[in-house]
Amino acid sequence: MFMARRAKTQQARLLYDVRGFFSDERVEVGSWRRGSLLDRLVRSAERGNLRAAHGLVCLTHTARKTLAARRQPFPPSRVIPTCADVEVFRPRDEGEAFSYGLVYSGSFGNWYMSEETMTFARVTSSILDARALFLTPQETLAHDAGATTDWADVMCVPSSDVPAWLRRGRALLFFLRPSASSAARFPTRLAEALASGLPIVVNRGIEHLDRFIERENIGVLVEGFSTMAYQDAAHRLRALLDDCDVPGRCRRFAEAHFSTRVGVAAYRDLYDELCVAQSEA
Repeated sequence: MFMARRAKTQQARLLYDVRGFFSDERVEVGSWRRGSLLDRLVRSAERGNLRAAHGLVCLTHTARKTLAARRQPFPPSRVIPTCADVEVFRPRDEGEAFSYGLVYSGSFGNWYMSEETMTFARVTSSILDARALFLTPQETLAHDAGATTDWADVMCVPSSDVPAWLRRGRALLFFLRPSASSAARFPTRLAEALASGLPIVVNRGIEHLDRFIERENIGVLVEGFSTMAYQDAAHRLRALLDDCDVPGRCRRFAEAHFSTRVGVAAYRDLYDELCVAQSEA
C-alpha cells in the first residue's frame, strides 16, 4: 500500500487491505520497542495508508471500528474474514470414524499461548477420553510445551493433507492472546475447522470471536486459564459433542460466512463500488 501510494495516478483508486495491525504485532513479539524510531515510522506509514485509501478491507468488525475512529469520513469498506475452500475442507463422511478429540492446527507460540493451550488440551483429552493432535511446523515447541506421546501426537504435514487430518478430530483448539493486534486477526484455522464440521474451543476475550461462537452454538469459550475453568470448558465441550447436529451446524455457518465464494463476492462488490465512484469522479 505504501508503494502504491507513491506509484498511483490521479485515475487510480487505492484499496487498502488491512490484514493486521502490523506495528502492534511487531511490538508484541518484541521485534521493536513501542515509541522507537522504527515504530513511529511504521505507524506514520499506516496512518498515511488509511488517509489515502479510497476503499478498505479488514478481517474483523472490531478492526473496522478501530480504523473508523481514526479517519472520518470513512471510505467504502468490507469486513472479509479469512476464508476456506469448502470444497476441500469438508466434514467426515457418514460412518467415518474419528481418531482424536482435540486438534490444534497451525503455528505454535507467539500469540497462540503455548503453555495454556497445552495444559487445556491435556485436561480435556482426559475428560473426552481421546488423544489430542497437534498439526504444526513448530514440532519442537509443541513437545517442549508438554505434548508427550502418552496423550498426544505431534506432526508436521503438507498443507494438502491438512483437510484429511482435520476430519480425524472432533473439535479444534486454539488460545489467542488478547492484545491490540488480535483485534485485527482472524485465524485461517477457524474457517477451515468449521468447514470440516469441527466446533471451536477458544479463550474468551477476543471480541470478534466471542460475538458468534456461543451464540451460534458452534463452540466453547474458555472463561479463564485455571484448572477449574479448563475442566468446566471441557465438560461443556463434551456435552456439545453429544449433539449430533454440531458438524452440520458448523459446516453451514462456514458456508454462509467463511467460504471463498462469499469472500470473492464481497471483494467484487467493493471493486464495483470503487469503479462506479471512479467513473463519476
